[in-house]
Amino acid sequence: MKIGIVGAGNIVEWCLDALSNIEEIHCEAMCVRESSVEKGKKLCDEYGIEKLYTDYQQMLMDTALDFIYLGIPNKLHYQYALNALEAGKHVVCEKPFTSDDTELSKLVNVAKSNNCFLFEAITNIHSPNVQIMKECLSKIGPVRFVQSNYSQLSSRYAQYLEGNVHPAFDPALAGGALYDINIYNIHLSCYLFGTPENIQYTCNKGFNGIDTSGVVVMQYPEFISVCTGAKDSASPGQVVIQGRKAA
Repeated sequence: MKIGIVGAGNIVEWCLDALSNIEEIHCEAMCVRESSVEKGKKLCDEYGIEKLYTDYQQMLMDTALDFIYLGIPNKLHYQYALNALEAGKHVVCEKPFTSDDTELSKLVNVAKSNNCFLFEAITNIHSPNVQIMKECLSKIGPVRFVQSNYSQLSSRYAQYLEGNVHPAFDPALAGGALYDINIYNIHLSCYLFGTPENIQYTCNKGFNGIDTSGVVVMQYPEFISVCTGAKDSASPGQVVIQGRKAA
């Protein structure tokens, strides 16, 4: 697999570190903004990437690339993914795919029409402990209650409180706790139990209306799944699944 990476932030560096351990995948190219060229050159030198683009459309014309990985701000995901799929490239996109289900439906339809793969880069549902959890569900009997918590104080939160709003806390850029951190809990619940019948979200809001922390309540036919995510405070992450037979 030959992949082109878009972006130069921390998530891209983590991606490159992971890819360096997979012989079957080679990063052929990167695409960065003009303002990030020096950082892009540094990453290319460090990871042996041959091509550096600042024009995304030019990158998509590169016939050597099979996949495009998008490690860019949330609000850009939809358009960049759409452009890649229309160019016949497979896409791995950081979470969340899009800001709403209309955009997501469009991406799915284009991917199907062009016979392209479209993946959201959510890794927790593929971890070994989650597989063990899934295998052990039958041992606890009918599920009655699920609690998931992922709360991590954002390194940008102090700046946010001072009025310096980064994309992670900007409603116009699809920031906030739900999209950025609680999405892991939601993915896990849907992976284990499927689509809920009803969903409600209650949140704490910052001065610009962004959700800094919140609770999603997912109603299933016989139980509820409560998903807690916070960027304004921290606590140990955990998942608790209660079944009728569990002691």
